[in-house]
Amino acid sequence: SLHDISGPTAFWSAAWLPAMLLGIWLGHRQSARISADHFRRLVQVLLLVIAALMAARVIGTS
Repeated sequence: SLHDISGPTAFWSAAWLPAMLLGIWLGHRQSARISADHFRRLVQVLLLVIAALMAARVIGTS
């Protein structure tokens, strides 16, 4: 429920909202300009980069 959201969670959600909206807008815009196969490949590469960054963060903090 909304009562479980603490101050820091609300702050970071609001802080990242513009980046999320920009990403959605850019993704929608690019998906209309390039082929579905090329867009799918770009998304896969982006997800791999994000996963690698998260893994590096976890390994670095252990």
